[in-house]
Amino acid sequence: VQMKKFFALAASKDSTGKLEMACLKTAFKHMLLVLQTAHLSLLCPSHDALVGVAGMITSFMDVKAQWPAAKPVAAAVAAPPALEKKVATPAADEKDNAKSS
Repeated sequence: VQMKKFFALAASKDSTGKLEMACLKTAFKHMLLVLQTAHLSLLCPSHDALVGVAGMITSFMDVKAQWPAAKPVAAAVAAPPALEKKVATPAADEKDNAKSS
């Protein structure tokens, strides 16, 4: 079903590409689920490691869909003056001494 949607979207001229990618991801997930189900039902037994990796991939896809989106971080955040690192140079020491006297 997802591949039908993908081919229909790919044939249309006004598609952006996001929907096609979503259809391909869903079709890939369904293919992995079919592999897992065939193995667990003993219809087509395969290696446990293969099915385990397929299970981890599908679980990651499920968790990623439910994970909250990251909040944008400000590009330039200035450090508070108290936390700025002071570099000791002879010129800076002379200025500090002149201010204090």
